[in-house]
Amino acid sequence: MPEGSAEFVANFDFLRFCGDEGNRWLQQFQAGRGIELTAALSMAVKLLQRHEISPAQRLLSSVDEALLSADEPPSIVDVVRRWYFTSKAYLDYLCEDLPSARRSLQQARRHVETLISRHTFMTPIAVHCTDVRVQTARVARRENCWDEVVRVIEEIKETYAGTLPFCVLESGKAIGMVDVRDFYRSLPLSGKYERAAQFALDEGYPHHEWIDRLEDSIYALPDFVIPYP
Repeated sequence: MPEGSAEFVANFDFLRFCGDEGNRWLQQFQAGRGIELTAALSMAVKLLQRHEISPAQRLLSSVDEALLSADEPPSIVDVVRRWYFTSKAYLDYLCEDLPSARRSLQQARRHVETLISRHTFMTPIAVHCTDVRVQTARVARRENCWDEVVRVIEEIKETYAGTLPFCVLESGKAIGMVDVRDFYRSLPLSGKYERAAQFALDEGYPHHEWIDRLEDSIYALPDFVIPYP
């Protein structure tokens, strides 16, 4: 996602403009263990980037245990689980357990879809499925499945062109670029928040430049690169 936009979505800044319901959810997330647990996952990813496998594994296990016992609303658990499973996929990838990495990525996607199904004000989170696609392409690259790598990159291009959805909810509703655009247009955004949403609001936004850099990173970098808030 373009610079500034990732933070706008990952930090839930858009919820400030989503009325009482969105603001209540944001306050619950900030008051509970959500921030603590996502911060722990961010640290786990930093450990994995240094190939410190054992401490990262312990940290991931502690987050998993905390989620099993946490008294948090289901949608907040969905948010943390989304990050948990992409972090676990990174661990699986580094441990050469590529089938498990794929399963973890699909779990991350399912939590994104469930989150949006629970709350329509979470529609912008659909863009997180791009991260799942990128990491899937990196797994395919490690498996030398080059046809799949090419196909996934094309899917990312088509998604931002508006011809493929980011995801499909259990109800069968597809969430695509037009849905994210319409959602942002319904909000009273201004200033830095409006600029952060330009990747969706501006139909002429040069997504191809960002996607070209993303494609280069998929082919060139040896490990996952997971963006975190």
